[in-house]
Amino acid sequence: MSQPLSANALPDARAFLNRVLKAKKGLKITFPSFEKAFAFRMRCYTVKSRELARNKKVYSEKDPDYNQTIWDEISLYLEKQSDGTCKVSARHDENIAGALGIEEIE
Repeated sequence: MSQPLSANALPDARAFLNRVLKAKKGLKITFPSFEKAFAFRMRCYTVKSRELARNKKVYSEKDPDYNQTIWDEISLYLEKQSDGTCKVSARHDENIAGALGIEEIE
């Protein structure tokens, strides 16, 4: 069965991303396996991409919301645990340059 294409589909992923916005640094959610965590992360990416596509239809190119979503600052990571579980970590990456000490490749 295919997934519904509605922008409001996948309410669990949408609710998680909205909660991440309200969290100070981000949130983690634990799944019983890597596969389930990977599937949830893909659901979150699907929500983000559908919202981006919707915003491109709703807003004009001159509008700042045209090519972005409210979740653009959120990065999603998978963290395998020693007990076989896996966490999806959603973090605010607002200060990525300073936090990671990014250097230019020569």
